Amino acid sequence: MLFTRVKSKRPFIFRFLPVAAFLISAIITGCATVPDNWSALDYTVKKGDTLYSIAWRYEQDFQDIARWNNIPPPYAIYPGQRLHMTPDTDEGTHTDEQPEVVAKVPESAPAPEQEVITPQTPAEVSAPPSMPQEDHVIVGKGDTLYSIARDRHLPVSRVARWNALKPPYMLHPGQIVRVKPPMVDVITGTGDRPRVVKPSVTGSKTQTPVRTVVSLPKTIRQWQWPAKGKIIRGFHPNDTARKGIAIRGHLGEQIHAAAAGKVVYSGNGLLSYGNLVIIKHNNTYLSAYAHNQKLLVDEGQVVSQGQVIAQMGKGDRGRPELHFEIRRNGKPIDPLGLLPR
Repeated sequence: MLFTRVKSKRPFIFRFLPVAAFLISAIITGCATVPDNWSALDYTVKKGDTLYSIAWRYEQDFQDIARWNNIPPPYAIYPGQRLHMTPDTDEGTHTDEQPEVVAKVPESAPAPEQEVITPQTPAEVSAPPSMPQEDHVIVGKGDTLYSIARDRHLPVSRVARWNALKPPYMLHPGQIVRVKPPMVDVITGTGDRPRVVKPSVTGSKTQTPVRTVVSLPKTIRQWQWPAKGKIIRGFHPNDTARKGIAIRGHLGEQIHAAAAGKVVYSGNGLLSYGNLVIIKHNNTYLSAYAHNQKLLVDEGQVVSQGQVIAQMGKGDRGRPELHFEIRRNGKPIDPLGLLPR
């Protein structure tokens, strides 16, 4: 009994010491791991994210996010990476509120952008990649197979063979034309029919394949309807569920690319969009196709205008429909202002 009374009279400070030590250790550890520029507004990259899908979620221009985080093209990111979603300085954001003038494009317009399709690994992100020669071009108004071949110092017959074209070699705007031999990972042999060889393996690592490059047009001459049907929901900028239009259709109906470009997202990681495809048409415009039953294209794939990219699924109300959006510099705009009447 005496022993119990002596133990109960231990000073309170000795019983509190272990808890205090734990709290101090946690504070020190937390201070050591949280960077000075950490912000609750930043975003942590998750598996399946792309810079474009993140920009879409935040209604930001992907070029702004890339600049704020020093991410060079092809804008490769990796799970766990922390992205600043606001500028660190007063530089502001890139905006271009003036609509694109299609009919008055000067002949001396700058060359189309060059963009690398194949993503880099996180280790490659620190240094901007060198721009290899383009593999594909998207046909613009006035282009012919002869002009495309001439500009690249290639025989017309060779370019025609690479694209399975026959005389008179008719092309149409938005068509994708290959200007390098197909399957150029490792090529040996000579002449127009190279022998394709699988990449060699050294140890447990496979050599990096040649990157594929595509020229995206600066302007979009004309948009195409992604599906045929009645518009059952219009655009409203202040309604989160109406940042685009809804087109009624049939389950499994074909969904078409509204313009030529590159698929920058194909998945179901964005809440309320279901199976979603996002296409980058140039540095200004992106388009999105949501609530699909089945996705028919992969990220990094180049698509031509009118190409089938998905099959129509059911929207939030359980009826077959396509939710279609167009964004200019990251901001939603009314697709009806661009689609043909």
